[in-house]
Amino acid sequence: MTGMSHLVIGDGHFRGGEDEMHRWSGLLDRAHADGMEELSILGDLFELWLALDDVMPRWQHAILEPLHRLRSQGVRLRYAVGNKDYF
Repeated sequence: MTGMSHLVIGDGHFRGGEDEMHRWSGLLDRAHADGMEELSILGDLFELWLALDDVMPRWQHAILEPLHRLRSQGVRLRYAVGNKDYF
């Protein structure tokens, strides 16, 4: 991924497995270290996502946390809503 400036990811369909969180965070950390300036997620990050804080499970917050960190470090984030988002 050397010299990458834009990473595009689609259809993660995360379900809450511990290994998913570690692989996801590791991927984003490596991409950022390699110069990622923009991240586009093409929908369906989760198998089902209501995106309401009062009903969203903690593991979904853990998947979103690296995105907040990247944004605060200046990485541009884009998200295209998928058919399993906001179900």
